[in-house]
Amino acid sequence: MDPVTLASKRFQRDFDHFWAPPPGAEAPGPRVLRLAFDHSERKEVLKTLRLLEWQPGNKRPFVVVEAHGESEQEILALAAARLEADYRALARGLAEDGVALASLPAVAVPLTKTSVAHAFRAAAEQVARVLDGLVVVWLVDRVFDAAFHAEMCAALGAVSDGSILRVAVGDAPNLNATYPGIACFEVDQPALLQYLKDLGREKTAGPSGNKPTLSPAEKASIERELGRPMLSEATGFDLRAYLLDAAAALTAQNFKLAARKLRAARMLCRGSSLHTEEAMVSIALGTAVFSMGDKQGAIAAYRNGRSIAVSQGNNALAAQAELGVAAVELATTAYARARESYAEVMKLAADLPALRLEAMRMEGECFVLENKPSNAIRSLGELLDIAEALPPEVRAGTSYAFGGRTLVAVLTKQGQSAAATTVKRRLEALGVADVRGADRRGVEGVEASP
Repeated sequence: MDPVTLASKRFQRDFDHFWAPPPGAEAPGPRVLRLAFDHSERKEVLKTLRLLEWQPGNKRPFVVVEAHGESEQEILALAAARLEADYRALARGLAEDGVALASLPAVAVPLTKTSVAHAFRAAAEQVARVLDGLVVVWLVDRVFDAAFHAEMCAALGAVSDGSILRVAVGDAPNLNATYPGIACFEVDQPALLQYLKDLGREKTAGPSGNKPTLSPAEKASIERELGRPMLSEATGFDLRAYLLDAAAALTAQNFKLAARKLRAARMLCRGSSLHTEEAMVSIALGTAVFSMGDKQGAIAAYRNGRSIAVSQGNNALAAQAELGVAAVELATTAYARARESYAEVMKLAADLPALRLEAMRMEGECFVLENKPSNAIRSLGELLDIAEALPPEVRAGTSYAFGGRTLVAVLTKQGQSAAATTVKRRLEALGVADVRGADRRGVEGVEASP
């Protein structure tokens, strides 16, 4: 069994045992279960939670709250909306089976941690009339302070009985003493690395002559269709091993080893005419080299990646490479050069509005750091124009709100209160809650124009 599946099985066991301890085991304390996992394993955790929900004997639907909000009110509103959407979907499913689920009681307003917790409890009580209850999983990522997370967990714990309503929450250091129960999703990383490196190397049974082969004409036809050469098995295994070793070295912050593995991978890509892969590896190499403190080596690697990407007509990849250059310049306080790189990204991302928006925001931030408020206002104002034109689901994945707050701060600093108010209203129209002046980072250094 592969290490990820083993981690999932252990997580499921810990989850089930918390709610129904095996005979002789000590019953859990407070009915809130902490879920501990690395952010890189989040998708696997979500898959495992769905597996738990879909167990044949389970009669407790899961409501997984993954609100990404900038304020307490925004998070609570998103949580209430998630409950309402899942409850409606459950009611529709039950109706198809001829089972009626009563309407969800209205959530008390104004929204508070307590009112949202009671809304989950009320929903669980309604569901318990036809099933066994609800499981609420609170996995809010961007909480603006740790106290809010602890208070929300306390509110949920106060209405949880471990039966009709069960509560599981993302782990945090300030929860350890209060909630001793924990389910851990821990992947044995060295074992996973070895498993991935060995994957496919095993020899299949039977004589090797039974393996299908391609004629030169067939191989050429497939390569034309793919737009790239076909790798031999040995080359593919070697490339994967180099990249996996590099990833493990980066995780361990052994940047020298990571750079060596990435250089080997880049040479292999170059020798195999894997141009896009060579560009991607060169970008990764830039990150490793900069982590070693070699600014010029990092910029050279990023620019090499950009050059290859441009030659392949891959502007999106070229933009990623130029973002690397900009990040290096910004980190070394070369704000003007960083801004120039972000402007280049904007050109490369002309057909990628979300990426163009991110580069424009950073251009504006650089203008702020250079104490050029008029330029910052122009750049960040154009950012809002792009944000307003984006589909809501795309816009939600960008940092437009941060750029907007910076714009409000700069305008306020310049004495342009009317313009700042207009921007606040535009942000609120886009769903940004609690626009309280600005994100002040970097703005304090901007002098007001005479």
